[in-house]
Amino acid sequence: MTERPAGMREVETARLLLRPPRAEDLGDWYREIGSDPEVMRWLATGQAISRQEAAERFPRRWLELWERDGYGAWAVTLRGGGPLIGQCGVRLVSETGETEVLYAFGRSHQGRGYATEAARASLRFGFQEVGLERIVAYARRDNGRSIRVMEKLGMAFDRDDRVFDLDVVVYATDRERFHLGDGPYEVRPSP
Repeated sequence: MTERPAGMREVETARLLLRPPRAEDLGDWYREIGSDPEVMRWLATGQAISRQEAAERFPRRWLELWERDGYGAWAVTLRGGGPLIGQCGVRLVSETGETEVLYAFGRSHQGRGYATEAARASLRFGFQEVGLERIVAYARRDNGRSIRVMEKLGMAFDRDDRVFDLDVVVYATDRERFHLGDGPYEVRPSP
């Protein structure tokens, strides 16, 4: 599957555009995320992947989630356009039956609040557009930066668990407790 599923949407925030991934994003995704051991160490694989592995996964697996569940991960760019700087979204984790908010950004784009901004928009999308009642986030216990993002989002510690063959902390929020934020947020059909 390389075509975008019907009904895919994109979200624009104050500084970011969360949009469907495109085949031409592969090079940017691989440079910013997939080939960087410091970024990949915090994701499920735990290590950088080859360009061939990236090409086998990206964007096909992301689009399959949208087709199957009606929501998934987006490519993240700056609002005015430009190359992919990260990934973010909400996805159903078949291993746990929970929906997680996920985020990863290239190192040169970390520390600027992009993960929090994109993750807040993803949570809002999950609650308002998809109608989810509860969303979790998983992080390795030693990933303090990711845990800080979860806390900034108003997520609360839920439990320790083992997910993706990793020992993780699980944070959660629900529709009633989630604070929408006051920044710009626009959802529209994907072109």
